[in-house]
Amino acid sequence: MLKNLWLIALTIPALLIGCGGEPDPTDDDDDAVRYPILVEVSPSLNQTDFFYRSSLVAEFDIAPDSVTVTLTDADGNAVDGTETVETNGRVVTFDPTADLMSSSAYTMTVEWSPTEEGQAAFENAFQTSSHGGDVGEPATMIGNVYNIDLAGATFVDPPGIGPILQSQMDGFSVLFTAIEEGTDFDSGVLHVMGAIGADDGGAISQDACAPTLAFTAGDDGVVGTADDTPATWNNPEMLLEADELPLTIQGVTATIQDLVISGTFHPDMTNMRGGVFGGVIDTRPLVGALGSGESETEICDLVESTVGVPCISCTDDGDDTDDLFCLSILAEDLAADVIEGLTLQDRPCDVIIGDFVADGSCADEAASYDADADGTYELCPEFTP
Repeated sequence: MLKNLWLIALTIPALLIGCGGEPDPTDDDDDAVRYPILVEVSPSLNQTDFFYRSSLVAEFDIAPDSVTVTLTDADGNAVDGTETVETNGRVVTFDPTADLMSSSAYTMTVEWSPTEEGQAAFENAFQTSSHGGDVGEPATMIGNVYNIDLAGATFVDPPGIGPILQSQMDGFSVLFTAIEEGTDFDSGVLHVMGAIGADDGGAISQDACAPTLAFTAGDDGVVGTADDTPATWNNPEMLLEADELPLTIQGVTATIQDLVISGTFHPDMTNMRGGVFGGVIDTRPLVGALGSGESETEICDLVESTVGVPCISCTDDGDDTDDLFCLSILAEDLAADVIEGLTLQDRPCDVIIGDFVADGSCADEAASYDADADGTYELCPEFTP
């Protein structure tokens, strides 16, 4: 079929010439100007909830000869910033030097050339959202369950792999909630518990077979002990960091090192925006789940062959060339919304195994704690038959 299309494409000009359709040599279209068209902007036209830390973006269908993006506040004062043009010349970004004011009006102006005679500059009057303003009562966060939208985030590391990761995350959710024990908002100390979400016909609930994520409780999973790693609360922002976090999904456990989750909360605590999700993940445990399981380098080989990004060492010093099984992952523009009516239950490994023993549920997950398949569950010492 493809060959036939090429034959048709080559035959049509010959037929036109043979039938008196030869072009007039006096016609000259070389001087025709192809004017660039502005096809997309961020913020969108007249947007009313632009995030106060976001950059402004203007995208054209073809690269203009020159382009300028400027920003003014409600009083007409120019806002300082840095303008960057991507290598293709079609995308221009304006990054304000300082954060924009929350709940404030601004005007974005885009001027470019060449343009048709008489065409005016593009102006976009927009408003920032309430994010960035102080939360009056931070304690209202306690008990709220937030659903992190990883599929909607922008993956910037590894470069070029975002669409691949997002295609695998349909229906995958990471939930978190602030807990009262150990939390002191006045001192900037915040304790957080997490869980894996389950999509039940569009409604998100807690996956009862996935162990609770002890984001800030340290290795022992108990808040109030010496190994705690509390998150930092700097109204209205949260910064959660963990040296190591085991993430178990359907009986497969992968470890995320140097985990970072951050974001800015809306004053009414209904959502978080402008966040970051990052860390270093060991790909070896995922080979059986996402690949054929024939080689422990399978996922690293796939990523390198697809987007040219090699895996890195999983050791702390990064010098072990025989341990190149880890990928550094960074997602920006992270959002999380409250799930109304949901409360997270603490479900460590011994509770999951107990459910399996009692009624046979969570069989794969329970088996993941029994390395020798002898019913001793040595990988969950908390469990007692």
